[in-house]
Order: sequence, then structure tokens, then C-alpha cells
Amino acid sequence: MNVRPRLARAAAASLLAAPLLLCAGCRHEADERLGLDEKKSQHEFDPTALASGAELEKAVGLTSAEAAKKLGAHKLVQSAKLQLAVGEAKDALDETWTMEVDARGNAHLNHENSHDTGFETWFLDGQAYVRPRYGRFVRRLAEGDEIERARDEQQGVFASWLAVLGRWAARKDGGAVTHLGRPAHKIVLSLDGSPSRLRDKDPNHQWRKQMMVSALSGEVIVDDASGAPLHAVLDASYTAPRGTMEATKPGEVAVTLSYRADVQDLGAVAQLQPPADFVPALVRPRPLVDKQVLLDGLIAPPKADPSQALGQQSTGQGIGK
Repeated sequence: MNVRPRLARAAAASLLAAPLLLCAGCRHEADERLGLDEKKSQHEFDPTALASGAELEKAVGLTSAEAAKKLGAHKLVQSAKLQLAVGEAKDALDETWTMEVDARGNAHLNHENSHDTGFETWFLDGQAYVRPRYGRFVRRLAEGDEIERARDEQQGVFASWLAVLGRWAARKDGGAVTHLGRPAHKIVLSLDGSPSRLRDKDPNHQWRKQMMVSALSGEVIVDDASGAPLHAVLDASYTAPRGTMEATKPGEVAVTLSYRADVQDLGAVAQLQPPADFVPALVRPRPLVDKQVLLDGLIAPPKADPSQALGQQSTGQGIGK
């Protein structure tokens, strides 16, 4: 089931060749990574229709930039606990994501898991301060749409889980509520005994046709004004076929998921400051190239010595004889 998914993939890899469905590439690819980087789309949000069709998926597909524009400064804290089993082999993976966005649109992202890996990034005024877990921050310029992609990856964690499990989720309107002082709507999730047909045509997602969900429950509180999820809980147990690369080893992967997400510090995130212990990005010295750039147009390039050229030609002819 792009993470991100990367979630179960990391745990599955430690199951001594347990295939899991997650033979995915790296970041930002929508493939076999529990759905963590599904594409998001612009949408019109109607809070009274959240329990109908795919309206919940559309609502939680809000981009990070849209959420920040409508919610203002805030922190998004998420966690997922995975229990995985392939035959007698078992493993677990705990994962956390924290994203702070200040009033200026700067962001601090941190992603860690129980396998001692993770990544932390500060995006401040076009500069990126990045480090692997336990490493030192390196400052460099943010590249292309790196900021948007990194923020959307964290913003979309819940939407991606819903992309995998949503057709098994019955939705019930829990009514209007007030959350964090804002008008909102609650949707209650439960296991649907008659899941809808898989409409995803992506070849990398066809394993989802064979997955079986035995338990599912949860709730989502969505802000009326922005459509951003303010609180989410999703618990599920399911099985899925082993990857096609393991076709000679029939069997299935059993997964138990416990996911939580909460928006915090709404309107109260202080202006973000760069970390104190960063180092500049390493730049390899290029003295000859730098010299040529500095002297360009000031000094004519040296001319070749005709006698040397003739000598080289003569030597070459001698060798060829």
C-alpha cells in the first residue's frame, strides 16, 4: 500500500524476506506503499455530505498549503502502529509524523519510526535545513517543489490509508460538533460487510482486490470551514496477498493498524527559527573551473604550439608504421 506504504514496507523488510505488498520506490511515488502518497485534487467541500460516497476522501485530500491558508498556523501530530505477520514471522513498526506551520508559511517536519530511522526538515524562507535521525542539520536551498511535496506527504498520510481501506469503511454522520473552538462535523467509521468495487486501475494496486478486512473502526472530525481533518482515528485488521516476486512462496500478510492524528496549537505556533547546530552544504572545490569563470574575457586562452602539434603527429605516424 507513497511513506510514505513506506510504513509497512520497512517493517515487512525486517520479516526476513516477508514480501509485503510494498515494493515501492522512494519518496513521493504513488505505488505499493500502503497508499501513502496518493494524488490529491482540488475539490468543493460540503460538510453535510461527508458520509456520502467518496466525499470524506475528497475532504481529507486537502493539500497542506490549503489547510494552512484556512486554518492558519497549526501543528499536525500523527502516529501509526503496525503489527505484521507472515506465517510464523512477526514484526512491529511504530511511526510518528509532526508538522508545524507558522503564520509565514514556514514549516518544521519530523518523521521517525521504531526502527531508529527518520528524517527532520525545517523549511524557512526558501532554505532547507535537513538531517537524518541522529545526524547534523545541513543548510541548502530548497529545490523546485520540494517544500510542497514534503508537506503534502505528511498532510496526506490519513488520506492515503483511507485510499487503501476506504471501500471497506461504512460512514455514519455523527452530527455537528465543536472541536478546537471551531464548527465541525464528525463521521463515524465501521466495517462495511459489502465493500464497494475497487475502481483503482493502477497495476501496482491490483493486490487490493484480494485483500480482506476483518475489523475496521474509527472517527474523523472535519473542520466545516476548511474541510481539513482536525482529528482522526482509524483501527483496522486485514490480510493481503504476498508480493508477486514471492509467487513461489504462497501465503498472505496479516496487518493490524492503529492510526491517530490531531491538529494542535491552532493559531498558536510561534514563528519558526532555524536550528542552531546546522552546517552549510558541502561544496567540492573546483579551482580550475572557478579560475576560468573569474578570468573569462580578461585573458585569451593559450594558443597551441605548431611545432608541438607537428611533433605529436610525426610521433603518431612513427608508431603506426
